[in-house]
Amino acid sequence: MGKQYEVIYFQHRARADLPCLLFAYAGVGFKDTRIDWEDFVGLRERGETAPLNQLPILKVRDDGDGDGEWRCIQESNAISRYIAKQIGLYPEDDFKAAIADMVVDHLKDLNAIELYVQPDNESRNACLRKVLAQLPVFLKRFERMLVGSDYFCGNDISFADIALFCSLQELVHHCNAHGGSLTSTILNGYDRVADHFNRYPRRRGVRSPFRVVLWRGCMLGRVPPRLPRC
Repeated sequence: MGKQYEVIYFQHRARADLPCLLFAYAGVGFKDTRIDWEDFVGLRERGETAPLNQLPILKVRDDGDGDGEWRCIQESNAISRYIAKQIGLYPEDDFKAAIADMVVDHLKDLNAIELYVQPDNESRNACLRKVLAQLPVFLKRFERMLVGSDYFCGNDISFADIALFCSLQELVHHCNAHGGSLTSTILNGYDRVADHFNRYPRRRGVRSPFRVVLWRGCMLGRVPPRLPRC
């Protein structure tokens, strides 16, 4: 049997979103374990969050018979790169791989993670406005990178493309949750990014590789936010 996987993270999207979406895109089964802060403290005290003592954690077991040893990977981008390599979404060409890494690392600079640590709605709304205010700078850069290509690494989809979709969809979720909406005006003037976000290429028999699973909330029975039409 093949590898077994388990993703361990807190009860929200944030840094576990891309790893989970990559697994969903590839149709690879995994255990999605969500814990509270008290559970995390317990894991840390038992030494189960080593070596970095942080989440998310990707646990990997090389055989599926239940006798293999679980190994752990931490840091969300390292986890995403590992998964991308396992499912064929990490470019084999070194230069294209560096481009994909560049996009994924740059998306982290958007700092949307701050939306999850605000103490109240007023603070979250202020943080959201700050993130949206700097979003056009990122969109302009990605718009230039998509000139002449369907995807960041040419005509082949990579984990960088799913990372961009994931980040934009996360902002959709926050806008819908806090009284606003990520409307078409957000992507006005960024036609390539909008096309990238709304593309419907056919792959592995599904209508859209990006929209196989929009976000983990679907698995929890919550209704996912409606995607904007750009």
